[in-house]
Amino acid sequence: MLRRRMQGMQEVTHKLNSQLNRMANSRAVLWWVNVVGMTYYWVVYAGVSYSVLFVTMPVVYGEDNSNELFHLVIFLFLMASTMINYILAVRNKSIYRASLFTTPNPVPKSWRHCITCQQHIPPRAHHCPLCGYCVLKREEHCFFIGTCIGFHNHRYFIVFTFYAALATLYGMVYAGMYLAKVHGTFTEAASSYFLPSSFLTWRFGFGSLPTSIFIMVFFIYLCLSALFMSAGLCIWNIYNVAKGQTRYESTHDAPGDIVVESGFHNFRETFGKNWLLCFLIPAFAPLKGDGITWNTHKQVKGI
Repeated sequence: MLRRRMQGMQEVTHKLNSQLNRMANSRAVLWWVNVVGMTYYWVVYAGVSYSVLFVTMPVVYGEDNSNELFHLVIFLFLMASTMINYILAVRNKSIYRASLFTTPNPVPKSWRHCITCQQHIPPRAHHCPLCGYCVLKREEHCFFIGTCIGFHNHRYFIVFTFYAALATLYGMVYAGMYLAKVHGTFTEAASSYFLPSSFLTWRFGFGSLPTSIFIMVFFIYLCLSALFMSAGLCIWNIYNVAKGQTRYESTHDAPGDIVVESGFHNFRETFGKNWLLCFLIPAFAPLKGDGITWNTHKQVKGI
């Protein structure tokens, strides 16, 4: 009898160690993905800034200073809004630690227990294996900014993706206008606008395609990839906000006991009272709620 118990304990210990090892390996992989994602963002941001300000815009407008100044102001606004909301999303983390909050006693049935953090967590909170803590109203871990998106920084993340999409679109359009002016329009040099053929011509075409032109073509495709990702994230998150759901609830079709309100209420819940202003100026107004207490369809015993 004692031997069976010992064998059972050894099996449980072995399974636990195996699970911990898998989690450690998974976290190592995610850490590298995080580094690659952040590097990608900064490369695109720096590339778009330098390209538009010092390469494409001066060539496109030439001596037309009035139009250049107008579009320069718009571009600087887009880049500044992208960076400010990026910083706000990184700084305003949605960490939940029991030591920082008062856990209800008794613990409501709607709360769950986080095995990793060894604490009870409120509804809609989830643990992030990469960040190493529980996140209030966790949406997702964004590898471009290197942190989790939750209750306190969701609005900044959405506005960040909105302006990142516009800024990369701006950079892509000006790169195309630059190529049309110095190399030829799409109809005149169609093969040069396709990355595989431009690479082959540049690499094996004995100098028929200048390096500067190939770099600009590559830059267009870099902006295009960033545009699709930024716009996709922005649209997906706005869609979930309108439904009153988190990413986990939407993908798992599991809203739970949370009451889903109307679209405008959900926007105010995520962005604040004057939610449209968040897309013009950085939002510092307090959010409605605390990310811990949510309206539910039913009363839970003990509350």
